[in-house]
Amino acid sequence: MGVHQFGRKVSILVGQDGGAALELSDLRVVYTIKRGDNQTPNSARLRVFNVSDATRHRIEREFGRIVVQAGYEGNFGIIFDGTIKQVRRGRENQTDTYLDITAADGDSAYNFAVVNNTLSAGSTAADHVQVCTRAMVQFGVTLGYTPFGNPTSSKPTAADIADQQAKVGAARKPLDAKQSEQLALLGQVKDLRVRAEELSQAGDQAGEIALLRQAQGLLGQVDQLEKEVNSLYLPAWQREDAKLKAMQASAALPDPPVASRQGLPRGKVMFGMARDFMRWTARTEQTVWSIQDGKVIMVPETSYLPGEIPVITAETGMIGMPEQTQNGITIKMLTNPSVKIGRLIRIDNASVQRYEYSLNVGQKEQNERIQKQAKLQDDGFYYVMIAEHSGDTRGKEYYTDVFCLAADVTVLPDSLNDRGEVKPENAIKRFG
Repeated sequence: MGVHQFGRKVSILVGQDGGAALELSDLRVVYTIKRGDNQTPNSARLRVFNVSDATRHRIEREFGRIVVQAGYEGNFGIIFDGTIKQVRRGRENQTDTYLDITAADGDSAYNFAVVNNTLSAGSTAADHVQVCTRAMVQFGVTLGYTPFGNPTSSKPTAADIADQQAKVGAARKPLDAKQSEQLALLGQVKDLRVRAEELSQAGDQAGEIALLRQAQGLLGQVDQLEKEVNSLYLPAWQREDAKLKAMQASAALPDPPVASRQGLPRGKVMFGMARDFMRWTARTEQTVWSIQDGKVIMVPETSYLPGEIPVITAETGMIGMPEQTQNGITIKMLTNPSVKIGRLIRIDNASVQRYEYSLNVGQKEQNERIQKQAKLQDDGFYYVMIAEHSGDTRGKEYYTDVFCLAADVTVLPDSLNDRGEVKPENAIKRFG
């Protein structure tokens, strides 16, 4: 999939789950969002300029969630969905004030979710993950993609989708009503202006002024309706519609391959931090786990998440040339929400700037490691490990920086290089 990047769009919503929300993209906002496939929660830092006192108070005291969407016409989506952790006020100069917002994705679940459960003999990794995610639900984190069959399917049913469609319809009705009211008022304004023009041509200046004042009053009502739509009705519908699309996309995914189903020969006591059990389970099953947009995902070390594969070229927003480093491939592009952690992207290997290896004899083993770990994939497919989004709604900054590995890369254990040993024939390929 390659979409030409044209027509910049940004949406920054702060609000409550299922409640009121505010759209901040009309103000100048500078943001940096960091995402990765490691278990450390994703983070976002935003600086909003010249916020009114009323808005500042609502963000500080009332709102707890922030959703950042960015992209272009035809390629617009969520790049961060998390909870607000800190709000700070400041002044940049004599005239400009700012509000700094620090947010994290799944931070509370990562830090505070505790499991206290006992499983009987025969429990599998899927059962262990299910216990951990149940502990995280109270902190707003649910189960996403895993490579093994879950004891209870996490895919939405047809009934679930139908219920969500009803919610979307219910949220759409007041939005349509307000927008219809706006159109009706604009129609009246147009009629009044036509009549005022006719009176002007007839020399009735007093009548013209009266009609123009009436039209101006109606325009004030239109502006008020616009504010209500943008701050309440539109965000409410967008949230429900986003949930519906996510459910439909989840339902359309193929059933994941079933990993090891061999159960434990004895019962298992699970007591402690949920993140620790997730880490141990991921290590046992040779997967990588993380929290992405409020969902726990697990990606096999030898695979990647299913989904569309963005094609990154100069025509679709690539900036400069990809560069091969000692740890992988780095790519800079215009903001692209289609680039997801754990999924693949595709580039033209001919555009990659190659890494310069050391001539030092003592660096021979390190050079061999880099050749394997930071290699180029023959068909140009690369696994996204890190994606950082940065932008300025009133400036030129509007980029996505990606760090990735070849889809068939072999990551060697440090111990093998330390001892200078030859890797075994059955060394696990992380991807591919």
